[in-house]
Amino acid sequence: FVLPTFDGKEKVGRHRADFLVENKIVLEIKYKRYLNKDDYEQVKRYLKVLNLALGVLVNFREDRIKPKRILNGSGKE
Repeated sequence: FVLPTFDGKEKVGRHRADFLVENKIVLEIKYKRYLNKDDYEQVKRYLKVLNLALGVLVNFREDRIKPKRILNGSGKE
């Protein structure tokens, strides 16, 4: 899912969310040894731009899948 530009200065199509579920939830998939602060901040930016309340960050490299909920208090629904 292609996101609109954050400040109007960036190239359109530069930011893409992996999945947008029913226009309510941003689902971001990673395959990294560890999730870091930048991964969480990326989802928070997506939530803010789309004005959504819930994002889910999933890392498939771990032994067990542990989805992380990320909330945007100012998002709708």
